[in-house]
Amino acid sequence: MLAIKNAKAKDKACKLYDEKCLNLLVTPSGGKLWRFRYKVADREKMLCLGQYPALGRAEARERQADARKLIARRKDPAIEATRAKLQRRREERASCRIIAEEWRADNIARWSQAHANRVRHRLERGLYPAIWTMPVADIDAAMVLAIPRNIASQGST
Repeated sequence: MLAIKNAKAKDKACKLYDEKCLNLLVTPSGGKLWRFRYKVADREKMLCLGQYPALGRAEARERQADARKLIARRKDPAIEATRAKLQRRREERASCRIIAEEWRADNIARWSQAHANRVRHRLERGLYPAIWTMPVADIDAAMVLAIPRNIASQGST
């Protein structure tokens, strides 16, 4: 562990090897990156696990073990990491308002203009003020149940 802490930048990038194809790349600018070399479908690949010291050696080994489990199931850890990252971004962007607007846009062609206006008005008055900016994953049943109560207390829309 002391060798990792004391590793200094040189003219060229250098690697400090740990075990089981895990290494720490020390860049010329002084950055330290945990990397894992592996093979999938007879192709050698490199997976960046994170930066030192934010990611310590024990946690880097845990991430390497997780990657090895994926490899054992014949999955590429780099592809799975990209997939998870995209899923997180999709969930972050999936606010209640965006999903409600997509639903409204999908159905507006089969609705009358009066009904479409009524739906928009009800969404804007009832749903959006309560939870419109929240990611859908953060909305719980109590929040949803509070919406009709709030609408009823305001009178008809």
